Amino acid sequence: MIRKPALVVCVVVLVHALPTSAQTEPVSQCLKDTFGTIVCPPAGGWITKDSFNRFACSNGPCLRDAMSNLVCSVQTQGFVIRDNKDQILCTGGCQAPRAELCQRPR
Repeated sequence: MIRKPALVVCVVVLVHALPTSAQTEPVSQCLKDTFGTIVCPPAGGWITKDSFNRFACSNGPCLRDAMSNLVCSVQTQGFVIRDNKDQILCTGGCQAPRAELCQRPR
């Protein structure tokens, strides 16, 4: 008797366990780096990791553009939306997340 379903389950679990990208999607909470240091976004902002596993933060929410780059609202607790031409629009203007905007709690 061959147990194919168990093999399929193992393969599916392994595939889902693999990272799809070095980048993480932005969140509005504090995160820990590989050394256990806590890093937070500014109040009302977002935090993510870039392709080099470094933290980057923004004042407002972010969306990925057609090239998978993050585009974020400059405005604290602002808004970001994609229009009918697939262009990203942001309240207060748009910018990429930056490491300088991240904070370390004391």
